[in-house]
Amino acid sequence: MDEYAKLLTPRTKIVAITHVSNVLGTVNPVETMIKVAHQYGACVLIDGAQSVPHIGVDVRKLDVDFYVFSGHKVYGPTRIGVLYGKRALLEEMPPWQRGGGMIKDVNFNQTTYNSLPYKFEAGTGNIADAIGLGAAIEYIQRIGIDSIERHERKLTIYAMEKLYQIPGVHIIGTAPNKTSVISFVIDRVHPESVG
Repeated sequence: MDEYAKLLTPRTKIVAITHVSNVLGTVNPVETMIKVAHQYGACVLIDGAQSVPHIGVDVRKLDVDFYVFSGHKVYGPTRIGVLYGKRALLEEMPPWQRGGGMIKDVNFNQTTYNSLPYKFEAGTGNIADAIGLGAAIEYIQRIGIDSIERHERKLTIYAMEKLYQIPGVHIIGTAPNKTSVISFVIDRVHPESVG
């Protein structure tokens, strides 16, 4: 955390942080990291691709400005994801694309954009993938993220215990606060061969 704080200055405008490492499974202390960034006046974007399917996430509790994750990480379709943004920030941001539905009124003098979320929905939406993503999120909710987290924790502990017993296997990333990602190398075996 000391090294992280050294990276921030009053000139820092946005900080992008991975919530959970996709290599080591380490859960970063994002709540604290967000608070520190906000002390410097920076907005914070959290990449939640590895956290949303494994641990509970409360964007309001985190006080995060933006939170993103991809649909395929929650067992949904590819090419779709979620962007959460604080309302005040989204309202002041200009749209990045133009198209039907995102404009409320247009004339020779000015363009008035539609209200949120339509302001960022240019053209025909990705309807089929949005329905698929909704079904995937409902699936996770039916099981319960707490149940998923408990089950994955048991599997991770079991897998790590078994991997430690194999001669020549070295686990990389043994943080106490981690998800179900286990990275390892094997003596004298190229990673491509292991894969």
